[in-house]
Amino acid sequence: MRRSSLFGHTAELLDLVLTSRQPADILARQFFRDRRYLGARDRRFIADRLYDILRHHDRLVFLLGRALAEVFTAAPRGEMPAIGLCAAHAVHVTGERPETLLPDVEGIWRTVSYDIDPSLLLQALAGVEMPRDFPGPADRLALLYSMPKFILLEWLERYGEAEAEALCAASNAPAPTVLRVNRLRGDREACRRALALEGVPSRPGLLAPEALVLEKRCNLPGLRAYREGWIEVQDEGSQLIGILLQAGPGERIVDACAGGGGKTLHLAAMMENRGLILSLDVAEERLKSLERRAARAGVSIAEVRVTTPGGGPDPAWVENADGVLVDAPCSGTGTLRRNPGAKLHFSAERVASQQRVQEEIVREGARYVRPGGKLLYSTCSLLRSENENVVEGFLASRGDFRLLPSIRLLREKGVPVEGDDLMLTLLPHRHGTDGFFAALMERSA
Repeated sequence: MRRSSLFGHTAELLDLVLTSRQPADILARQFFRDRRYLGARDRRFIADRLYDILRHHDRLVFLLGRALAEVFTAAPRGEMPAIGLCAAHAVHVTGERPETLLPDVEGIWRTVSYDIDPSLLLQALAGVEMPRDFPGPADRLALLYSMPKFILLEWLERYGEAEAEALCAASNAPAPTVLRVNRLRGDREACRRALALEGVPSRPGLLAPEALVLEKRCNLPGLRAYREGWIEVQDEGSQLIGILLQAGPGERIVDACAGGGGKTLHLAAMMENRGLILSLDVAEERLKSLERRAARAGVSIAEVRVTTPGGGPDPAWVENADGVLVDAPCSGTGTLRRNPGAKLHFSAERVASQQRVQEEIVREGARYVRPGGKLLYSTCSLLRSENENVVEGFLASRGDFRLLPSIRLLREKGVPVEGDDLMLTLLPHRHGTDGFFAALMERSA
C-alpha cells in the first residue's frame, strides 16, 4: 500500500481514538477487522505510528500548535487535526524531512484545511522547537514526555528529578513481548526450543522463572506452542504477583478480579491443577475469554463466576480460602508503555474515585480469607493513593491482618529483587517490567 494511504489510515484510526473513551487496542482491532484488505505490514505501520503518536501526544500537540500559529494569522483553537499530528510525529520523532514527507500527507491535509499550503506547514513544523525554560521540573517532564502533571508531582517527590525522568522515559518506550511458560505443558527450556523450531527466538526473563522474552514480533496465535497452550502473554512483573501469593497444590484460592484470567491460569499451574480457584469478575465477556484460555492451557480447577458490585461474597467461600488475590482495577500508570492512550484520560478526580472502589474490593476480598490464610492486594499503578494508602487503610480497619515481607519472600523463591520494603513496587526503568505494586497480608489464625 502507498505511504500516503497508510498515513490516511493512521490519521483515521487516530481520530477514532482521540474522540472515543474506548481503549486504543480495542478500537484498533475493530478498525483492522473492518478493513481486511490491509496486509500484515500495513497493519504494523498503522499500529506502530498510532501508539507512538499517543506516547508523544501532548508534545506533538504543542509543536503542531506552534507551527500552525506561524502560518495562521492567529493561533488555532480546538482539536488538532489527526493528520497534522501524524506529520508532527514524522518530523519530530522519526526524523523525516518535509520535502520527502509532503507527498504522503498533502492530499489528506487538503481535505482538512484549504487555508494552509501543506508544504508551508511542514516547513514550519521542521522549524519549531521545544521551550528552553519551564516553571519547574514537573512542567518540563509533562511536556517532554506527554505525562499528566499530577502524576509527575508525586513521582518527583518520591524519586527525585533524575529518576522520575528515567521512569517517564521507560514508560514511553515500547514494551517487549513477554510470555509465561505453562508448566502444566512443559518447562521453560523445552518451550524455548519449540519456539526456536518455529522461527521465534527468545531469551529467559531476568526475574520470573517461567518468563520468556521474544527477540522479535510474531503472530502468536499462529504458533503451535500457543495453540497447544504452552505459552500465555504475561508481563514478567505480573508473573511475580502469582509467585508472591505462594499458592500450592490442593489449596482453595479466590481470584477476586480475574479479568481475562492471566493470573488465574498462572496460579492453576503453580497448584499443578490440583485444588480449586474461584475466578470472579463483573465483566462476563472477560470471563468468557478466561474459559477459552483455560481450556487451551489444560486448566480444569477454575470455577468462573460473574459477580455484581455490592452483591456480597458466596457464603460457601466466606472465611474458607487459603489465599485471595485482589488484583484491583486501577489507573494503569504502570502499564503506559503498553497502553499509552490511557494518558489521555487520566485525572486526579478519576484516580480518587478509583481509590474508593479499590478500598471496597479489598474489604470484600478479605471476607473470603480463612484464619491463617493470605490476602494479596496488587495493582498496575504507580500512585500511592491506589497502593500504599489502600493497604494502610485496610490494615487500620482490620487488626487481624498483618503485612508479610514481600521482597524477602520473593528472594526465598529465587526471584532476584532488591530492597527491604514490606510492599513490592516494580518500576519499568529499574526492573524492565511494567509497573506493579503488591502487598501480601496474612490473617491471624
